[in-house]
Amino acid sequence: SGPRTDWRCDGGAAFSIRFQGESAEVFAGGQIYTLPVAQSGSGSRYSNGAVEYREHQGEAMLNGARGGPYTNCRRG
Repeated sequence: SGPRTDWRCDGGAAFSIRFQGESAEVFAGGQIYTLPVAQSGSGSRYSNGAVEYREHQGEAMLNGARGGPYTNCRRG
């Protein structure tokens, strides 16, 4: 299992993520979501059909998870 990365988003929302092989574990809103890797045109994308994580050029967004919206997220 890799290290956890913390993301801080607009409006004070925050989540963290850990990559494990072909999936990502997202910790958001008191929940843990396991997201398999998904096809993406550019950057990286993980989705389980209900929750989606995207990262592109140092910015991340998380859709469908509790405690959102998670937009304009930056590391740290």
